Amino acid sequence: MDYSLFYGIGGALIGVGVGWLIAGARQHLAQEAERVSLDQGLQATRQALADEQHSRRQAELATREGQREQRDMFGRLAAAEERLTSLAHFRQECEQLNQELRAQREINSSQGAELREVAIRLEETRLAA
Repeated sequence: MDYSLFYGIGGALIGVGVGWLIAGARQHLAQEAERVSLDQGLQATRQALADEQHSRRQAELATREGQREQRDMFGRLAAAEERLTSLAHFRQECEQLNQELRAQREINSSQGAELREVAIRLEETRLAA
């Protein structure tokens, strides 16, 4: 029997086996590279999502702070308007009281003149009597 045929078939089988192992290793390496790439993409996506959520939370906090400041400003504005209303009322009362005071001064002045005139007449009447 010729062993060279067996050696040829054995060599061919070993070549096919080694080729199959190399192809399997390449496929495994390609799958591993794809898995690593997908993991990196997933990690980048998760980081982007986390960054977006953080940015959104910061924006919500800023919005809430702005709303709180706006409520505070509206409260201060309402208090200031109330003070202005009461001050306007007091100013009107003061003006009215000033007008009444001027009128009373005029009345007092005229009554003072009348009193002096009556006092002069009384004195004249006394002196004449």
